[in-house]
Amino acid sequence: MSDIYKYLPKEELAGLLARFTGIAGMDFSILPTDDENPIIGAEINENAINIYESDINVESFKVATLYAHSPAKPDEKLKDAAALLKKLIEEKISDRVTIGNLEQKSRIDKISSGKPGKKVIKHEGSRSGELVECTILVSTICDFNSSVTGQKPENIINILSEYFSVMPEVISKNGGNVNKFLGDGVMAVFGAPSFMPESHINAIASALEMHQAFNRLKRMWVEKGLPPFDHKVGICTGTVIAGNVSSPDIDVYTLVGDPIQISVRILSNASPNSTVISHSTFEKVGPQVRAQALQPISIPGIAGIVRPYEIFALKPLQIFENSLRKFERYEVALPVTLQKTGSAGTSEGTMINLSLGGVLFTSETDFKSDSKVTISFPIEVKDLTVTASGKVVYRKDFKDPVGNVYYHIGIEFDKSVDKHLKALGEFLEKL
Repeated sequence: MSDIYKYLPKEELAGLLARFTGIAGMDFSILPTDDENPIIGAEINENAINIYESDINVESFKVATLYAHSPAKPDEKLKDAAALLKKLIEEKISDRVTIGNLEQKSRIDKISSGKPGKKVIKHEGSRSGELVECTILVSTICDFNSSVTGQKPENIINILSEYFSVMPEVISKNGGNVNKFLGDGVMAVFGAPSFMPESHINAIASALEMHQAFNRLKRMWVEKGLPPFDHKVGICTGTVIAGNVSSPDIDVYTLVGDPIQISVRILSNASPNSTVISHSTFEKVGPQVRAQALQPISIPGIAGIVRPYEIFALKPLQIFENSLRKFERYEVALPVTLQKTGSAGTSEGTMINLSLGGVLFTSETDFKSDSKVTISFPIEVKDLTVTASGKVVYRKDFKDPVGNVYYHIGIEFDKSVDKHLKALGEFLEKL
């Protein structure tokens, strides 16, 4: 049997080829080096015009060849789609080779202690490994493959490039490190390789801010006529094996352990536009979040039942405005409709945090300091929409890596909020 099947089953490879065929509108085929195995994907007949041919390697060994072909000559730009497919396949193989090697090594070394920071694997040169407690964050663009069917390959690549430009900045800002890109998502780690005492809090704060950043990207994409994508995030805290795995040409920081599998699985079960955390993370954040328990799930290879929770709000570690500190504030990610008081036009924003005294939100529309703004936002109390006005007491402008300009705007409510205080108080009590 060809080595490629040890890490990617034929069914998974065929699924990848089928999805890219739908996206690019041309055929893809993989020919394993083992002559005993037939071609995967579309047959290459004598009328096919081949536009791309590249070897697929496991470490330094060729295990298959990828072909892209069509009855009619495809657009040369479609080579990018074929190169992306090759990259995805090799990344999947590399991940599973690394996991296999680390798991085998860890068994040989008979790891018996789960204390964070203890050296348990010894390698020559830069190769090392340790057991560390950290928090894993994974994100994905919901139903990306089906949503981009029929789109031009250059549009697909641009969407992913913009997503992968913005999200790492948010993660880094909150103290995390991007470990890898996952096709249409990101895997990040908080608390490794550098220890972080509140990795769980930083990961949740990052997730909420990632949703805000994604909403800005979403509006930009919709304006270009692209699909209205959704986004979701999964988080799990626990002990992993972490270390550098090297070949003569590549040095990769790799994580292995149950928290990675759990974060991926709870993400796959999450609803669009949600942040879902594991029970191990929930136990650590406790009263600092508002969360709802979701249906328990079982995960192959993981003992017991995994209990996920959806996060609705996080009590912030910092408050931006001294004038609003008398009110307890919570980080949220609610949609906000904005209107300069006395003006007819409206715009959209995303709430960052909320209290009885005011609100902080992101907006692509600028509001000057001391100006009057009316905002509306939904709360989960009798399906109420709160409408209140106030003065801008905080304003700061930002630019993300793809050039979007946006603003953080802080509003101190006036007496118009009084009619909603009871309902707003009930809502904040639940937070």
